[in-house]
Amino acid sequence: MTLHDYHALCDRATLSTPGGEICERGVREACGSCLERYPLNVPLPGDAPLRGDAPSPGHAPRSAEGLRHEGDLRATYDARAHERREAFMQHFRAVVRFLAPSHFLAAIYADSGLVTRNAIDVLPYGHPGDVFEPRRSVSGRALRVG
Repeated sequence: MTLHDYHALCDRATLSTPGGEICERGVREACGSCLERYPLNVPLPGDAPLRGDAPSPGHAPRSAEGLRHEGDLRATYDARAHERREAFMQHFRAVVRFLAPSHFLAAIYADSGLVTRNAIDVLPYGHPGDVFEPRRSVSGRALRVG
């Protein structure tokens, strides 16, 4: 499996907080702050489950503002993030080798606890092939791309 970004660690896939700062929390634990972008996809305890965008029978969708007034949403979002992290851990157990495009990304995943460092091979992007001189442009001719 190729690790392209931080999606397994962070719903935003960027490891940044909703305010745009670097998220230190998401590497080691399940954090629900990014899931707050989807208020109707995170039912509260006792709610009928939602499937896709359509509410289940007898369940009226609530606005994000209405959700903020009910119970402790932080705990609900964190619980959903924990479930998301556990699901990734379960899927990752079936993977024999991981490929990462950089040592940095490999280290982030190893620090997260989702993947052991010895299960990750680093295969850098790019190809050390021949370097060609750029074509000279000829004025008056049509631009040729490719």
